[in-house]
Amino acid sequence: MADALLSAEKLLDNEIIIAGPNDLIDKSAYELLLKDKSKSDVVIVGHKIKSYFPGGYLVVDRNDFLKEIVEKPVPGKEPSDTVNIVLHLHKDIKKFIKYLKTTKSKKDDIYEMTLQRLIKEGSRIKVVKHRGMWHAIKYPWHIFDAMGYFLADVKQTIPKSAKIAETAIIEGNVSIGENVKVFEYAVIKGPCYIGDNSVIGSNVLIWGGTQIGKNCVIGFTSEIKRSYIDDNCWFHQNYIGDSLIMNNCAFGSGTTTANLRFDEKNVADGYALNFLLNMHQVV
Repeated sequence: MADALLSAEKLLDNEIIIAGPNDLIDKSAYELLLKDKSKSDVVIVGHKIKSYFPGGYLVVDRNDFLKEIVEKPVPGKEPSDTVNIVLHLHKDIKKFIKYLKTTKSKKDDIYEMTLQRLIKEGSRIKVVKHRGMWHAIKYPWHIFDAMGYFLADVKQTIPKSAKIAETAIIEGNVSIGENVKVFEYAVIKGPCYIGDNSVIGSNVLIWGGTQIGKNCVIGFTSEIKRSYIDDNCWFHQNYIGDSLIMNNCAFGSGTTTANLRFDEKNVADGYALNFLLNMHQVV
């Protein structure tokens, strides 16, 4: 974050809002920033949580002015129940950048340390409490939460350019892109999104809340369950369950991905995900 601001220094002046790309948050958070009338130098958004989150925790006074940011404390040692969302309003960005240039740290926390310096030298940083929708994407499997949020608003949409076989079944809220082909006896159960130019082969089953990107081929008898599939992926007689498949992946016939252990014991946190990134072929 610090380097991003420094690299854009010549473009920044007066008030700016910094929004982190890893935070999916509704517009009410922006409204909180803009409606704040406190006499503060910086306004940041905080969100109350119920369980441990690997982020920055905000310690505030009785008037919700920031006293301290504690980055990634040990679980059980959280100093508060409010975490920092990277949605910050800087009312004098040039002053902040001036401090940023002279802040030193051996950790990846130059930005947060600069906020601490401002507090110690008399600046006031207001924390506004957000209670709306927020999904942080810290780890790949957090994409499931984001996907679920967007799929909840999907409506059944089938454009004229799509070709759907008479024996195919499309059930529930399924959004189909332009030029999609759905072949005989395929079953697609919503919520589901299928991107432009993708092909859904014969006897395919897609269910459980799934997103399929553009230019994908879901080949004969494959089953896709609650998975996020990026663009340009190919499948043939595969089972893909609870998986994140990024772009340009091709699966050999019979390949299976799932989050069920052979001994049927619980999958440890962080391992319930099949994540493939920019691979050319999985055999």
